[in-house]
Amino acid sequence: MTEVQGSVQQEWWQAVRSIAELVHRQGIQPDDDRQIRAQLVEQGYSEAGICQALDWMDRAALSGNLSDSLAMIQDTTTYLRVEHVLEQVSVHPQLLRAVTTCRQRAWLQSDVAERLLEGLRVMDSRDWDRQEIDGFLADVLGVSVPSLAGLSLESLLRRWPRDRYN
Repeated sequence: MTEVQGSVQQEWWQAVRSIAELVHRQGIQPDDDRQIRAQLVEQGYSEAGICQALDWMDRAALSGNLSDSLAMIQDTTTYLRVEHVLEQVSVHPQLLRAVTTCRQRAWLQSDVAERLLEGLRVMDSRDWDRQEIDGFLADVLGVSVPSLAGLSLESLLRRWPRDRYN
């Protein structure tokens, strides 16, 4: 493979990563090719790299997993999250651990998980039972990650040790 071919291959993947950022951080619709193309041109990507990235997007959309694929591509943060004192007091411990686990598994983006926890602090979920927690998380994950809709919390977190979310 020539050096030029290798750099184009790297470039299109970087363009896909930029698209993931545009879709999940800036709210651009994944099917808005014109706006995505304009943003990528502004970021300095070549026409060949942009075309390859958009072709990848089309193939991912045909598979039915475009949003999930873009979410997985995003850079993950490795920072340690410090719980807010009010979270410790007003959010049910199982619910707090479940949201944290979902964020760690990239089912919820960090910013979405933060907004969710802010809302839960206001709702005061301390007296929720397991059924209410499961129902709430099923609703949230069903909207946030449509491919997980209909799955129980237990089946979603089955591979994780129970002490991670109990």
